[in-house]
Amino acid sequence: MIFSGKIFRAALFMCLSAAILLAHIFLVSVAPYPYNSVNIIIASVLWLILIFGKQSAIWMVVPVGFCLELFSVVPFGLILTSLVLSLSIMGWLMLHFFTNRSLYIVVLSAFFAIILYRSIFISGLLLLDYWQIRDLSPNNGALVGIIYELIFTPILLLFVYALSGILVRRFRPEYINFHSRGNYGQITKSFWRF
Repeated sequence: MIFSGKIFRAALFMCLSAAILLAHIFLVSVAPYPYNSVNIIIASVLWLILIFGKQSAIWMVVPVGFCLELFSVVPFGLILTSLVLSLSIMGWLMLHFFTNRSLYIVVLSAFFAIILYRSIFISGLLLLDYWQIRDLSPNNGALVGIIYELIFTPILLLFVYALSGILVRRFRPEYINFHSRGNYGQITKSFWRF
């Protein structure tokens, strides 16, 4: 019985990793220009950390990052290293500093995760001398893409987190307080704390 639980968790892990990878590839390929800058990988892993409160969701990045490495033109291991380091640092920050799960913290955590990911990624490229210094000029499209990523990824994470909070509150009965006198069925407002 224990063995089947481990198999189920491993299958769920692989299915979630494949779904994250396919959603990221689909959005980058199909969405129009400013909207294809959303980083689905960071948004979905941060959402899993926010909802379940476990940093084990960071391990989902490893197969996703490895599959992205196979099809990228940057030096091998840079995307995976940047993703794992930035999400590990962000998971630690969310565990120790950003403990409140308000909507402001959700946006702030996505913003910091993107900044960490891009700073590790660009410093790795500069360290490996892949980009010349002139490629980081403001006229380059990479800087505009990073700005769009900083705008649209926190908005997506905010929308998904708020929607999941509403759905969880509707379908989980422990949010309903049946033991208070006279207030049968009172729903707590812990999700919308600011």
